[in-house]
Amino acid sequence: MPERFMNLSPLDQAENLDQEIVPLLRAMNKEWIATQGSCSGHGREHAYVDFAVRGLVGIRKLVGILNRLDRIAWVDCSLNWSREVATACDFRLNPPWVCFSLTIEAKNGMPPSKALLNRIARVFRAREQ
Repeated sequence: MPERFMNLSPLDQAENLDQEIVPLLRAMNKEWIATQGSCSGHGREHAYVDFAVRGLVGIRKLVGILNRLDRIAWVDCSLNWSREVATACDFRLNPPWVCFSLTIEAKNGMPPSKALLNRIARVFRAREQ
């Protein structure tokens, strides 16, 4: 059994989350990927999801998904490396997990709609392996 990411999932308190992004968070929590934090953008700003992937296999799956997402939204995926960021990599606590932040905007540079966030969730669900 693979090690689980040692962090409470935001889904443990789903009632406190931006409801527009909950389907995406549900789609992103799997054996190889775990969400840490998020914001839907509230129709005014970009959305983001902070998450961790397990090892090189997880990174390869993530790259495949990002290549598909690039066709439907503007996405930027960056490594969370700074110790000043609560969702940064902590290899003492989570040795095989690498932490990232995914920023999401509509292709026209506008904040993502609920429909766009749901399309992105479908891309993550389609990659069930």
